[in-house]
Amino acid sequence: RRASRPIGEGAADSPEEEALVMVNVYEVLGLRPQPEEDPLGEFLLSDLLQDPPPFVLEIRRQHLVESWMFLDRVQKAMQMIFQRAGKEALPGEQIKLTVREADTALITADRSLTEDQRYLYLLRGFGRRLPDTPSAHGVGSTAKGYEAMATDSLAG
Repeated sequence: RRASRPIGEGAADSPEEEALVMVNVYEVLGLRPQPEEDPLGEFLLSDLLQDPPPFVLEIRRQHLVESWMFLDRVQKAMQMIFQRAGKEALPGEQIKLTVREADTALITADRSLTEDQRYLYLLRGFGRRLPDTPSAHGVGSTAKGYEAMATDSLAG
């Protein structure tokens, strides 16, 4: 909807306009200046970082709490897995963790994680390269994708 018409007031001009809702991020976050005063949004990020409003501070706090809770659940799941496998370490000694054990710990810690999310955690956790993004030539090496595009353009 047009910014001049508040949500819920007046009739929409079309179904597409009915679905479109404009949100003033500055207003929602309690920031100044308004978009009219900062049309390129140059000060938005600096304002959020240097003088964050209470809403942003609460979102940050909540994110940290949820992250620590997730980490705690993963750690407890790993301890249970190690106990079942009979793995014990002396103080200061590390226990080897397998990919399968880490995956089981992730599933135990958060059953709502998708398989792709778990695989990203596993790839990062075991220091592996993340997969390339999909392209018209399928998922694979970016270099191979560029080679395929170059070959297609030369042949055509």
